[in-house]
Amino acid sequence: MISVIMSLFNEKKIWIEQAIESILNQTYSDFEFIIVIDNPDLSNDIKKYLLTTSKNDKRIKIIYNEKNIGLAKSLNKGIDISIGKYIARMDADDISLPDRLEKELLFMEKTNSDLVSAYKINIDENGNYLFKDSIMNRNINKTLKYTNIIVHPLVLVKSDVIKKMGGYRELVNSEDLDLWLRMVEQGYKISILNEYLLKYRLRANSASIERQLEQYYVSKYINKLSKERKKMNGEDSFSVKNMNIYLDDKNFSKRKKKKFYLSNIEIKKSLDYFMSNKYLKFSIHIIKAFIFSPSYTIEKIFNQISIKRMGNL
Repeated sequence: MISVIMSLFNEKKIWIEQAIESILNQTYSDFEFIIVIDNPDLSNDIKKYLLTTSKNDKRIKIIYNEKNIGLAKSLNKGIDISIGKYIARMDADDISLPDRLEKELLFMEKTNSDLVSAYKINIDENGNYLFKDSIMNRNINKTLKYTNIIVHPLVLVKSDVIKKMGGYRELVNSEDLDLWLRMVEQGYKISILNEYLLKYRLRANSASIERQLEQYYVSKYINKLSKERKKMNGEDSFSVKNMNIYLDDKNFSKRKKKKFYLSNIEIKKSLDYFMSNKYLKFSIHIIKAFIFSPSYTIEKIFNQISIKRMGNL
């Protein structure tokens, strides 16, 4: 059995309906569907829909949080009550393709992996097609040091493994990257299925100016913890207090947030032009990115070169 776990916070009703229906209509049907409501002020419309749907399908289990506790804690609550041999992640604004669970489970058994993910099709807020992620041959263990290539809402993981790892830690974001790195360090096998199995909704507010710089520093903090574990026999200094001390020491001024955001846009544009062999436009946007944030642009270029070198490892 698979335990599908989804946390719900501020998603639109139509998105929630599409997400839930995409799981209920899977070709693989031996699952429980644990939905954690992390929003005490959820609209009555959505509550009514969830109540009706759960009555009609006994595979659904709903947990209501008395207050907002965040994604990591909400997922851990679902993990704690799960009874499946495997745990699958799902987000309340995405759409799983009908054979997602079946294909991931077969791939996990075939490759003897502890965790598998796949590739996503990106859609906009209205469900319109935007683009597909590029399928690339990369050394997962080494690439995770530079970028998170595991699509979180596509993850299928062995239940005993994630429970042994203690689940997700209470980071302000990127709690999934922290878990993947800890798993790799413990010798667990992570694999990616080269198929598109999810429609991933890109929301206008999910990559805001406010969040991008914070996510960057949290990922740096996560890598710092990883280095500590390698020196301290698997132990690190993580605590919510220590994380906040680390972040409080960073410059989160509005000016820096905006420059970081603009630099990110230019870097993404430059990479698109590079992949299309449009080197003049690539150069123009890299220069713009450098003007906005020199150190971050150099770091991103270095990371991309490192990832490319590892492509055939």
